[in-house]
Amino acid sequence: MGTFIRFLMWSFILGANSTGSLAERITNPKNTCAPVLNVIGNLTVTLIVWVGLIKHFFDASWGKAILIGIVAIIVLVIVAFVLTLLGAAALIGLGGLGF
Repeated sequence: MGTFIRFLMWSFILGANSTGSLAERITNPKNTCAPVLNVIGNLTVTLIVWVGLIKHFFDASWGKAILIGIVAIIVLVIVAFVLTLLGAAALIGLGGLGF
């Protein structure tokens, strides 16, 4: 499914009227859209699978699954921020020891 979605996005953005095959247009080093589309396609498929798993295991509707996902992302960002602060404080503390 993810490959098909990426194929559609590549075909749309790179243009169906361009010369060369789709593979040639995607792998062209002058093409800057391909890496961006790859990331967007992967994130889209990952998001759909993630929300589907939340919906299944939490016995929730699609709306509740999306809300659970949003809350999980907020908690993840807060935990990452706190761990970053702790890591920075540890590095600053080690600087005083001559490291």
